Amino acid sequence: MPLGILVDKTPYKRTLITFCIVLLVAVCCYIFLYPTFLFTLIAQLAIALCGVFLAPAFATITLGIVGRKQYALQTSKK
Repeated sequence: MPLGILVDKTPYKRTLITFCIVLLVAVCCYIFLYPTFLFTLIAQLAIALCGVFLAPAFATITLGIVGRKQYALQTSKK
């Protein structure tokens, strides 16, 4: 929840999404190249944090695009 609040407060939502996706790709490539326990552990923590940031970031961008009235329809909640 605190990370969702951080995503709501930042004006750089697209930059945050871009950073998380680039970080996800990078750590997945490094896990493939260097499959040690310690690096895999650190990479999995980074992947988990990116996932925590991405969900609220996509939700806030969707809300900003379609508005409150159309948000439920856009996210398939009728």
